[in-house]
Amino acid sequence: MKQSLLAHLVAFIAALVAAGQVHATDYTWTGSTSGNWSVSANWSSAPVFNAANGIIFSGTPGNLTNFIDVDRTIGAITFDQLASGVSIRLDNGASTGRILTLGNATVAPTITVVGTSFVTHTIGSTGVGSVALGGNLTVDVDSGVFETLLTIARPISGGFGITKEGTGFLYLNATNTYTGKTERIGRIVEMHA
Repeated sequence: MKQSLLAHLVAFIAALVAAGQVHATDYTWTGSTSGNWSVSANWSSAPVFNAANGIIFSGTPGNLTNFIDVDRTIGAITFDQLASGVSIRLDNGASTGRILTLGNATVAPTITVVGTSFVTHTIGSTGVGSVALGGNLTVDVDSGVFETLLTIARPISGGFGITKEGTGFLYLNATNTYTGKTERIGRIVEMHA
């Protein structure tokens, strides 16, 4: 009986991972060396960037303004109870734009913001780079006591949509070309072009 229960539990967890509900590995940003995502010392452990893994900004990390120096794919981004806003630049630290792909056809991407103070987190804070949807994106911005904002400031492309959940604000501040639906559950999604 115990073996059967264990087998079912293992199968259930494997199905959740395959469905994008649980990420294989989460890497926490420390920003201890620089703002470059490629520097392993900036993470809790050397990250493997792919659609199955997630990244977390939590506590009081260094280099809250950081950048992807090459095109990256990631399954989840979590901003967890930060006192200051995080700014993810979609460039190489200079002027070359990069693409941040969120998820893929088998892993539904997520962005989660857990707020405890009035902060704004920004993806694409410079004038170059873009975001590509590799799957239907769920954005959950939970304000807690204070207003929390997430801004995606660069164009979003892809054949998928965005579902906004939570009581915080999501701002889409570019001319986006993604073709899926934009659904709102909870608070405001503002789109500017």
